[in-house]
Amino acid sequence: MKVFKFGGASVRDATGIRNLYNIVSQETGNLLIVVSAFGKTTNALEMVLKSWLSGQEEYNDLLQDTYGYHISVAEELFPSSNSSKSKIDNSFAKLEEYLKSSEKCGYDFEYDQVVSFGEIWSTIIVEAFLRHSSLNAEWIDIRGNLITDDRFRDANILWNESTARVRSVFSFKGRNIYVTQGFIGSTIAGQTTTLGREGSDYTAAILANMLEAEKVVVWKDVPGLLNADPRWMPDASKLEEISYREAVEMTFSGAKVIHPKTIKPLHNKNIPLYVKSFLSPFERGTIIK
Repeated sequence: MKVFKFGGASVRDATGIRNLYNIVSQETGNLLIVVSAFGKTTNALEMVLKSWLSGQEEYNDLLQDTYGYHISVAEELFPSSNSSKSKIDNSFAKLEEYLKSSEKCGYDFEYDQVVSFGEIWSTIIVEAFLRHSSLNAEWIDIRGNLITDDRFRDANILWNESTARVRSVFSFKGRNIYVTQGFIGSTIAGQTTTLGREGSDYTAAILANMLEAEKVVVWKDVPGLLNADPRWMPDASKLEEISYREAVEMTFSGAKVIHPKTIKPLHNKNIPLYVKSFLSPFERGTIIK
């Protein structure tokens, strides 16, 4: 079993989702796909949250813009019958109702309740397109399975409880592809939490650890890990292979390609991490092992 993680840049439009299909359709074994929110959706929802918390009615216009973006992607993927529209409509309606009726709590708590919807919407559309394209995929809400404490915006995984749930749900019985969300989880009480900004890589590593995956592939808009920031060193070269320790040192020294928490769950189970380009999927990328 492999874990593939696709970031927001790789699924920002219908072309990107078709490309995701082209990549995953080459796989013959069991596959768990972790997907981030589309494009800049997280930023857009942060603006919705800021406007709502400050009492501005503008938040609803911002939310409708985000809704329109997702529906336009879905309509391009499903020109004749949009199989995901009703699910998206229901999910947006839940968020609208929450924003209209809920008493405002602390920023960190509200952040997780609002911004987490981006991953829900992206995975609904991706999973629907994979099924539409004849792949045997199933959508899973990770919030019922990845259980955390209540440290909102930077939640810690409750490993024993989460492992039991994850192994039960991602059983690959009658399915060879699951699609689920990065970045989010929930408390035992069912309150949505997030794992820290850009935390989808970490989600992929956690699930790979719990399910003892063969490998994790993180699909980025770069060819792999580089030995320097190309903005400062134009002749930076791609690293073919590095150790877990070197990868950790790079993340804590400012490298932004991999989330800092990603390496440890993989190192603990000796699971290799591949950083590859979704623009050039047949190139080798960088291997961290």
